[in-house]
Amino acid sequence: MKNILKTLIIFLCFTLLFKAIFINPNTIKEIERVNAKRFWSHKVHSLEKANILILGSSQIYRGIAPHILTKENQNLTAINLGFSSGGLNQEIYRFAESKLRKNDTRIIILGINPYVLLDHTEENKAYRRILQQPFSEVFENIYLKPFLMYFTPYSVVELFKSKQNQPIHKRLSSNYYDSGWAASNSNLINLNRGINNSKKTYSKEKLSNRLFEHLISQITEWENNNIKVFTFRPPTTKAVRDIENHLGGFNQEYVASRISSTGATWISIDNYESYNTYDGVHLLEESAIRLSNIISKEINAHKVTGNL
Repeated sequence: MKNILKTLIIFLCFTLLFKAIFINPNTIKEIERVNAKRFWSHKVHSLEKANILILGSSQIYRGIAPHILTKENQNLTAINLGFSSGGLNQEIYRFAESKLRKNDTRIIILGINPYVLLDHTEENKAYRRILQQPFSEVFENIYLKPFLMYFTPYSVVELFKSKQNQPIHKRLSSNYYDSGWAASNSNLINLNRGINNSKKTYSKEKLSNRLFEHLISQITEWENNNIKVFTFRPPTTKAVRDIENHLGGFNQEYVASRISSTGATWISIDNYESYNTYDGVHLLEESAIRLSNIISKEINAHKVTGNL
């Protein structure tokens, strides 16, 4: 029995060492795919609660790093609850409240642009798809697959290419954190993608006044219940902002004014053009960290760090 156990341990160690030394792009892709599944299952099904929640679309889950928001106060915790094609609506508000700590510092940060207030985002497709996962799938995504991925078979051809430093494909890479942030990097920058997608989206739909009024009512309710709300417009290229304004019906001055009237804080982001994206919309890791620092400084300036 001892010999079998010893052989198994040696085999496991050898496998992990081989993976570490000879890791190749196919393996990286598989690891990222498994991490993505874990990321989403954990975001929706985790029982973890936090002091600070960040809500919005994919611009948010790629654009705000929770650990930056709490670095000045280690007693606070933060979770990024952004979703792909996500919106701001009653279902998401209730989900966020279920993740918020009780009887403690409570902060909600909202990334606001016309997209999160489009009627079709009420379908919450990404959120509901994960919410409806059976327990077995959630368990597999969170606990089993992250371990089993280290035994993914190799492609000899891809392994050879990787050792010869031959480029195999251009890609977006994401580093997924349990806090709900996906740090994004890419060796293929295409700013026209954001322009084309924005034109396509806002030629069909504009900001919903109904959802906007619901948002104002919700922010007012949170503020009245000692939940401090901070809001901002996620950085994009000027071309995308112009499309959001003219086709999407987004009047930033009016939106900021209405939100400020509730007692919430509208954070003005200076020099949008200085933030780097891979598609004109989604921030690269370095810019996401810089934006997160700005949001953190704004929270600290309001001294929202103790029991409310």
